Amino acid sequence: MDIDERESRYFIFTGEAENTTYNPSEERINILFKDGSMKDISEVDNSLIHQTLSTPVKKFYICFLK
Repeated sequence: MDIDERESRYFIFTGEAENTTYNPSEERINILFKDGSMKDISEVDNSLIHQTLSTPVKKFYICFLK
């Protein structure tokens, strides 16, 4: 393409994105049970839910011109 390294940064770059599904200090997720009662997800005794929702997910990416 006859471009130098500085110019190539416009065509190829990398980065990372991080997202947390649930932050218990900032938001509430309520679960409605069959008996009509409602509980906050943090009160439900299911360690799989707590660990999965509160663990940050980090993705790495690369963008380039085809």
